[in-house]
Amino acid sequence: METSLEVLDKIERVTPPDGLYNKIMESVYNKVNVKLTYASVACIALLITINIFSFQSYNDNEFSSKTDYLNISINLFTYE
Repeated sequence: METSLEVLDKIERVTPPDGLYNKIMESVYNKVNVKLTYASVACIALLITINIFSFQSYNDNEFSSKTDYLNISINLFTYE
């Protein structure tokens, strides 16, 4: 075990080439479309907002199980 750790003492710091950082950043920007990311985030935020407002305006009494559908007049179910 000591022989493999002794190899770490021989590691020296090197200076990277000047254009390496630019190449890395260019490859990152090529993979991720920023406009598409912002549009996706905006759509998700809009959907969450719509769901929150629709949940708040949901009338619990209108759709409750207390409604007796068997005693409703048949005229409400006819199509005119």
